[in-house]
Amino acid sequence: NPSWSPNGQEIIFSRSEGNRPLQIYVMDSRGGNVRPLSGDNFNDRHPAWSHDGRRIAFVHSRALGQPAIYTMNVDGENRIRLSDCDADSRPTWSPDGAQIAYTYAVLNDGNRNLYVVDIDTFLAAKEAPPTKAEAKPEPEPDPEPEVVPEPDPEPEMPQQPEPEPDPHRTPDQEDKKEGEGEGDPPQAPSADPLALEEGIQRLTNSPNHDIHPDWNPDGSKLLFTKETSPFEADVYVLDLFSRLQTRLTDQKNYNAYPCWSTDGTKIIFSSNRNGSFGIWMMDADGSNIALVFDELGQDDIISQHAWRE
Repeated sequence: NPSWSPNGQEIIFSRSEGNRPLQIYVMDSRGGNVRPLSGDNFNDRHPAWSHDGRRIAFVHSRALGQPAIYTMNVDGENRIRLSDCDADSRPTWSPDGAQIAYTYAVLNDGNRNLYVVDIDTFLAAKEAPPTKAEAKPEPEPDPEPEVVPEPDPEPEMPQQPEPEPDPHRTPDQEDKKEGEGEGDPPQAPSADPLALEEGIQRLTNSPNHDIHPDWNPDGSKLLFTKETSPFEADVYVLDLFSRLQTRLTDQKNYNAYPCWSTDGTKIIFSSNRNGSFGIWMMDADGSNIALVFDELGQDDIISQHAWRE
């Protein structure tokens, strides 16, 4: 999962040695001076450099816990937890560094969709004090027991006869007990566990898998893969203002892992349209598709691309 630093001098990537978990490393552009940025007993993967070069987003996953998006400084310090995500999510930064797009699967349907987290809004909501509705009231102390003398028994009152029914009262005017008023039935909580999180927005709601997002240089669009089966997928682009999705490839094969060029005019992606996987390039509108590299084995696939200026 390589990612270039904005100045083009370093590359971050994830690597597993032996039976150890995946960890994040950084090296210079020629492959030297390799050093770790993470080193605990859990998986850190899919690192992505922010455009100002100051922060790295990545996926942190524990053996029995929910994977989540984290950010850290470029020296591996100051790790901050953000939203839950998929273990195979590939976070991508907005050009201004304020937001991160990623994938998440809602538990009740299993479909993976695109989400975006506004970092400052999300963290501010986590640090804000609870509202009155959220705060738990302090328990009141038990009152001291009070001794009250028993009153004299009251004389038994004669029972009153049942009132005659009002002939002008229709059946739907029956008196209701307290708490049985009319109105909409209570609404079940949202099936989307992220729907209540401040600063998180769902971008797609697909019955398929919308995965592998990549933000374009001007911040207006997201490339992504729409996977309709384990063997068929196409590259789409999502306009973040209109929410219009446009399909850029249309083949009965697997076209995936799209990546913008640094000027936003070209897209590279992986495809097996020739029988085996290779790297392909097209214009930003899906035209002029051309093969770049296909010297891979029959079952090999390049699952991450990274452009350098």
